[in-house]
Amino acid sequence: MGQKKGERRCLPPGLKKDRPKVVVVTTSYHVFRALLLAKQQGLKCVGFGAKTKWHFTLNALIREFAGYLRLTWKRYIFVAAVIIVIAAIAT
Repeated sequence: MGQKKGERRCLPPGLKKDRPKVVVVTTSYHVFRALLLAKQQGLKCVGFGAKTKWHFTLNALIREFAGYLRLTWKRYIFVAAVIIVIAAIAT
């Protein structure tokens, strides 16, 4: 992936390009997907999550699960295809 115009200026001076030190701070239910996205971009980072109100947790987790599936759908299509092929061969 190419570097966007002005992207380098966003990094603090003296930060090594190949080993960025990034901290992701977000709500607790976003941390997992945020770290996955950072890893896909080649960033090594640490994530911290803030507390989420209990009445919002179920809705947030469902949305995050849908977001995770959207990121990893190719893997699950492949697994489903393998299972279908094995089931077809076995019958």
